[in-house]
Amino acid sequence: MKCFVIMPISDAEGYSIGHFNRVYQYLLRPAIEKAGFEAIRADEIEETNFIVLDIVQHLLSAEMCICDLSSKNPNVLYELGIRQAFNLPVCLIKDDLTSRIFDIQGFRDCEYSSSLRIDEVQDGIDIIAANIKSTYSAKETNINSLVSLLGVSAATLEANLHLSPEITYVTEMLKDLTSKITNLQERLPNTASNMSYRNQECILAIGDYVIHEKFGRGLIKDISKSGREEIVKVEFENFGEKALMTKFGKLQKEL
Repeated sequence: MKCFVIMPISDAEGYSIGHFNRVYQYLLRPAIEKAGFEAIRADEIEETNFIVLDIVQHLLSAEMCICDLSSKNPNVLYELGIRQAFNLPVCLIKDDLTSRIFDIQGFRDCEYSSSLRIDEVQDGIDIIAANIKSTYSAKETNINSLVSLLGVSAATLEANLHLSPEITYVTEMLKDLTSKITNLQERLPNTASNMSYRNQECILAIGDYVIHEKFGRGLIKDISKSGREEIVKVEFENFGEKALMTKFGKLQKEL
């Protein structure tokens, strides 16, 4: 049986680079396997269809689903909505840095430590595995069911549903465009030393002291690119090193 993982894939503001990949590898995958399921995430899908269609297919076909609400990623919430619209079982989790989301705060979830410390990860694996098992076993009682809460009928798909020629054509064009963009991104250098970037008010460069509204004063240690996103590493005096996307960084140059 498969358990599809809904979670942030790319880096998020306030988390170190690769954080959610580590969450998946060291916490979620072991927990899912301990619960008796095969873990699969969007970036592991091997089909060659348009990625959005592949994700929706797995959202609807997987026997179980786990949803990590950490960082309140909009793509995660969108995929959760699809899963819940069809009244399919889903286990909700979040890290200790993320506050509860108002619209779904009444649903059952479990919390894990964002530090991923070795002495806390095993407890997290055990707790999440137990929640996956209990959610799947109780799927007939509508645990975490938005459909049950609202008292409406679950969404359904017609048998032998086929895409129209127009939609098929658009899908093929999107697949081709996605492939070309991916090829272009692979040709771009991943890092560029001594880079600078412009925020809304000034140019910031490696070696500049900056102020962040949450983390305070820090020193820019590196600026690099991840695909089309610029990442700035800042060593904050009170919070240590943080990797921030420049478009969300909200950094001000110290005068």
